[in-house]
Amino acid sequence: MRVGIFDSGKGGLAALMRFKAILPSVDTVFFADEENAPYGNKTERELKALVRCDIERLLSLGAERILIACCTASTVYPFLPEKYRRASVPIIDPVARAAALSSRAGRIGVISTEATKRSGAFDRSILRLCPGAFVRSEAVPELVTLAERGFSDENMSEYASSVIKDIQSRFRGSDIDTLILGCTHFSYFKRSLEGALGVRVIDSAEIGAKELIADIVRRKRK
Repeated sequence: MRVGIFDSGKGGLAALMRFKAILPSVDTVFFADEENAPYGNKTERELKALVRCDIERLLSLGAERILIACCTASTVYPFLPEKYRRASVPIIDPVARAAALSSRAGRIGVISTEATKRSGAFDRSILRLCPGAFVRSEAVPELVTLAERGFSDENMSEYASSVIKDIQSRFRGSDIDTLILGCTHFSYFKRSLEGALGVRVIDSAEIGAKELIADIVRRKRK
């Protein structure tokens, strides 16, 4: 089986690395749509067109199952034609489920791109799973830019540290006990965010990789 993974940039690579760490022998093709990056400032209409093209590209390369390793792209999954929905694995619901299971107090923070926040996809998914939950969402597009420029927990600039501190201040007083990294680019700053906020962090790249693996296992059992 060949699987495909796509994103607008380096966020998808974080998911690919986690997938290959568990299933290194699986034939994998990765696509980063750098020409149209970032996805976080696109309209819903633009995203639908881009995601259809991304999935079609990977299907043409022989991918049988495709991970949408981008939370922003995953927000339009319900609106895709059936052909593309059947072939792909989105990550919003699996990430929301992991957060709902993690949070003891039902107080969950979400950091994401502007487009993901605007869609309300994480809020809806969390509240379906945990109707009484408190959800606080913040858009942090700066982290996408920093990840694309090569910054990470191991390579923090003064500006990157200031962005982490700003995120910390935005959630001060919210009493969240769980934070969703609602963009796979944010995986590169997981340890810094855990240290700054002192909460359980749900890594969308990690959850996405595990969801793809679970999907493959389910299909092999059929």
